Amino acid sequence: MPMLGVSQGVERGALVATFLLGALMLGLGPGRSYASILTVFAIGAFTWAASLAGLFTPLPEPLTSALGSLLMAGALFESVRRCAPAQCERCDTGLHADMADQGSPN
Repeated sequence: MPMLGVSQGVERGALVATFLLGALMLGLGPGRSYASILTVFAIGAFTWAASLAGLFTPLPEPLTSALGSLLMAGALFESVRRCAPAQCERCDTGLHADMADQGSPN
């Protein structure tokens, strides 16, 4: 985000907001059952936070921050990919795959 001229404070706020929203999505969805998804999400959050704290000083901060946010996003995408109707009990609504997106049959 520094290439966009955003301050460190704004980027820290984006990190906190992304972490809270992602953790909520993982906590409420079936992704919480997969240790690999939770681990990748936590590593991404740690990487992004450590980058903002300057712990990866020899490496450029925009690169390491982007890497952390991509790891977090990848974990969320993998959680959604694993949560498809007819693939797990939590996601199976009992409707056909083409009907599941249309909401209530009433």
